[in-house]
Amino acid sequence: MRSVVDKPLPQAKSTDSPITRIFGGKFRSTLHTPPQRDSTTIEDWRSLQLDIQPEDVTSLREAIRHISHPQPVQITIPTRPGALLDATQQVLIDELPRVLILHMKRFLYDTKVGDVVKVGKQVSFSAEQIFRLVSFLSSQRPSPWELM
Repeated sequence: MRSVVDKPLPQAKSTDSPITRIFGGKFRSTLHTPPQRDSTTIEDWRSLQLDIQPEDVTSLREAIRHISHPQPVQITIPTRPGALLDATQQVLIDELPRVLILHMKRFLYDTKVGDVVKVGKQVSFSAEQIFRLVSFLSSQRPSPWELM
């Protein structure tokens, strides 16, 4: 379980450039802590980093589902110092880039070996799976891509 400190953060400024217009996407991260209202943050990204290490991740779709699955976290809030509250955090794709770069994280640090090792599992994907990414968007929009 992760811990998060919930306090107001300054809005990150998005740098407008040809690179961000072509490769830039956005995540919508929502922190849900009952009975408080949800806290939502928009984050920029240039490549979609996919963790393929979990056993249940055998396809591109499952790797993306792993990103967007609600995660339990514990947070502290300024009004109750020292108290930990249970919460959930969910990250959804808010905006897709014109050119999508998928980064499958195939290397990890193995504490038993004491070095970086390659994750040697097969991960299936197809053009149809990539076009279905819209199902992971925070709001349903038509696919911005054409197959080239």
